[in-house]
Amino acid sequence: MKGISPLIATVILIALTMAIAGIMAAFATQITSSKITDSQAKANCLGTIDLSSINFANTTISVKVTNQNDKQNLTGLVSDIEYGDPQKSKGQTNIQMKNYNFSDPLKPSTSDWFIYNTADTTTPKSIFVFATSCGREFGTRLIL
Repeated sequence: MKGISPLIATVILIALTMAIAGIMAAFATQITSSKITDSQAKANCLGTIDLSSINFANTTISVKVTNQNDKQNLTGLVSDIEYGDPQKSKGQTNIQMKNYNFSDPLKPSTSDWFIYNTADTTTPKSIFVFATSCGREFGTRLIL
């Protein structure tokens, strides 16, 4: 029995290596492209939310939320009301600020009021607001 010649074996090995490299390149291009698009969208979220005119009276907290970005719509606005006592803070997280969804977002350069009854007369330490369209890491905290 004869084996394959070393020259043919080398050609087959090179062809197989190039085929694997081509498949990996196509796969890597897709992953890189999606990550770049996601990063660009997240970059638009930097400094987007501004909180001002905060007030706490009796059990009600109110704060003015402004979308400072001139391009990015904000959807899924959520807030966390934080107290000095962690036990009180647990019940005041992920509070929907209205039904800001993709068909009715907080548009660029507009403001709205978040008014919420905490059912507690203890003054909160701070309020944290973020848009689910941007992610929690792009939220803003305002200390009372």
